[in-house]
Amino acid sequence: MKNKNSVLVVSNDSFTRELIRGALQLEGLEAIMCEDEQEAVESVEVPRLEIPIKLAVLEAFLPKEDGLHIVQRLQEIESAKSIPILMLLEKAGKGDFAGTRLNADAYVQKPFTGNEVHAAIHSMVKHHRDHVAPHPVTGIFGHPYVEQEVHNRLAKGEPFTLVCIDINHFKPFNDHYGIDKGNEVLLLTAKLVRDCLADLKSKTFEPAVAHVGGDDFFVILASAEADVFRQSLREKFKAKVAQFYSPADRDKGIFFGQDRENKQSVFPFMSLSMAVVPVSVEKFTHYGNLIAQANDLLRQAKISI
Repeated sequence: MKNKNSVLVVSNDSFTRELIRGALQLEGLEAIMCEDEQEAVESVEVPRLEIPIKLAVLEAFLPKEDGLHIVQRLQEIESAKSIPILMLLEKAGKGDFAGTRLNADAYVQKPFTGNEVHAAIHSMVKHHRDHVAPHPVTGIFGHPYVEQEVHNRLAKGEPFTLVCIDINHFKPFNDHYGIDKGNEVLLLTAKLVRDCLADLKSKTFEPAVAHVGGDDFFVILASAEADVFRQSLREKFKAKVAQFYSPADRDKGIFFGQDRENKQSVFPFMSLSMAVVPVSVEKFTHYGNLIAQANDLLRQAKISI
């Protein structure tokens, strides 16, 4: 192996493995391909792995085990316990909340394209953080934190709403204006989320905020306050976002940047897409189901822009 970093891939589906292999090649990463838990553990333990593992990509559910069990096995190995986890989810489903923990740092929902999984891998590699660590820019914890919050609240029989927030056109802005400017946008978004939560009237429900990767944030709050929160956040973001653009771009109300196919395109200013998912113990079999439904709703919200 000549590459500086490798990625552990655990999937029993050959098509999925090859799709991920292609995405890793685009990032200059070496793939360590495994079909089950035992292969994954052996691959991490063997002395030949002098190249650090940058990321682990795991199926949420395999024929003989689930993704959480593989995560737990990896955390028992000193050299592997800090590896961030990207979990591959099946399509959204419903049923009794079985309490299954997945404990991943990011998720991609099937069916996904090569571009989608590449974008997820690129984001995790670019903004690397150890497993269960806070986001390196905002200092806010990610999926493992919000998953724990979901389980704790459902265990108490406490219904709530999950608001999923995505910054539209963030990637072309980040590519055009640079990482430092992009980081400023992330910090502003985190501040506005907290400001809007502080403005809510409820004093009996303790909200929770997570920065789940890239430009995506999750908020847990009382269902009755979800609409007020969304409207307030959208208005505050719109009022502040123009400051990040050059005077020339502000005059035009647009900017030129590269799209995901690296073609020159025209983009409007950044805005927010939000998906609202009411959560109760009857609705979801596990956290992955919740994320899958949230992703579906967020995708629909972005299409309608």
